[in-house]
Amino acid sequence: MYGFGYDVDNKNYKVVVVSHLRDSSGNFVEKDKVMVHTLGTNAWESIQKFPFYCGPHQRGTFVSGMINWLVYKGSHLCIASFDLGNKSNQEVSLLAYVEVYAYPFGLGVLRDCLCMIIGHDVWVMKEHGNKESWTKLFTISYLPITYIIIDIVNIFEENQVLLKCTGKYGTRKWIIYNSINGTFACTRLENALEVEVCVESLISPYWF
Repeated sequence: MYGFGYDVDNKNYKVVVVSHLRDSSGNFVEKDKVMVHTLGTNAWESIQKFPFYCGPHQRGTFVSGMINWLVYKGSHLCIASFDLGNKSNQEVSLLAYVEVYAYPFGLGVLRDCLCMIIGHDVWVMKEHGNKESWTKLFTISYLPITYIIIDIVNIFEENQVLLKCTGKYGTRKWIIYNSINGTFACTRLENALEVEVCVESLISPYWF
């Protein structure tokens, strides 16, 4: 797993990688550990063990100074948040019914808040780390085509939402969804593998 974000406390950008090593037979040789690289330096810092489990290719979601991943701790699903400032892990609880009724598609960011799609409902955590602040933003009506994964990329003015929809065989469509009237519109991003939202900033990535 990996992630990238800005450390407000120390005023620098950091790359975080969570590794899980195996031997030549494919057996785990040690628990996950966290490696942090600060842009402008020439080294990786080993921080601590990572007490969660997740697939190896998950990209972290950066919000509120933390990189977040959807993980397992033991047998229950939760969010692992890595604080870039004090370089520590913390567990963030999901909604109580998630593990029982529906598996969330993944994490995202909407209006500077952590968000996820559970079933067809879009939820945001208005106060990071506070389980009671999970709030349902809207419900996505059924898409005209079946997709196994739906990710929210961005929400624009007038509640226009850009969705990344992934099909059974990896096919992708980028769809604009109107959360007010429940209508869909296809985009011209048919051949795009990924789409990122870039936020204008006066912070130089080369500051150190």
